[in-house]
Amino acid sequence: MNRLVYLHGWSIVLLVAGGLYSAAVHAQVYSHPHDSVASPAHHHVPMARTAAQEARVATFVERARAATARYHDLSAAIAAGYRLVGPDFPGMGEHWVHPRRIVQRALSVERPPVLSYLRVDGDPILTGVAYARPVQRGETPPPFILPGLWHFHSGSIDEETLLLNPQSMPHGSADQPRLAMVHAWIWMDNPAGVFAQDNWALPFRRLGLPVPETVPPQAGKALFLLSDGVAYYTRLIETAGHPSAAGAISSADIAWLVAQWHALWAALEAAVRPALWAEIELLAG
Repeated sequence: MNRLVYLHGWSIVLLVAGGLYSAAVHAQVYSHPHDSVASPAHHHVPMARTAAQEARVATFVERARAATARYHDLSAAIAAGYRLVGPDFPGMGEHWVHPRRIVQRALSVERPPVLSYLRVDGDPILTGVAYARPVQRGETPPPFILPGLWHFHSGSIDEETLLLNPQSMPHGSADQPRLAMVHAWIWMDNPAGVFAQDNWALPFRRLGLPVPETVPPQAGKALFLLSDGVAYYTRLIETAGHPSAAGAISSADIAWLVAQWHALWAALEAAVRPALWAEIELLAG
């Protein structure tokens, strides 16, 4: 990897961010955000469930909410032993982990080892919980709430933080120790379902925008650039191809940089209102 990986990555980030800015402002002016708290009866269901399964999910949500309602105040979670691990993920927000509970094999709905929070204007909003169970080589975790909810992690925190080589798998590799996890979005609705691993409504919530009925992950990732995404993607791009001091930038590289700069401003001109473009076009010089 060399410095051009870094520059290519940043050209994409800037082009997407520039194109999104006007659309986001337009949406904030002409629409209103949804209520940020989900109703147990209004979760979007990714697949058909039986009446018994729906009742089981409703009971779970009720129990989990009762047990975690006090953690709407982040200071209460900290006092209870939860600690921030990793960055603010685009589709998951912050993970606050209880060090003792995360390594326990016994599962308790009322004692989740992970709480998830979303930062909106700097304030932490409780969005859900996650349950975890260490599993040994060749082991399969027992069903929890519903069949097939577990996903698995086997990389280090830093590897999985950046998702450069995703270690999160629906079934996991049974030839190594893993951490089985189930996310549950009990305090903020998720278009993909209460137990989906990612909640791509979060980038909309961060900006106070209404959440569409369906949110493609790519749209959520792009919108994340308008909130805290720049720092997240900066770290990802730098890890993939950090610019080094070795070597010189060629004339072809210089030409490419000029072209990327012009492409960025062309995208901005096409995206923003004419009055705004008149104020910023001199910056394109």
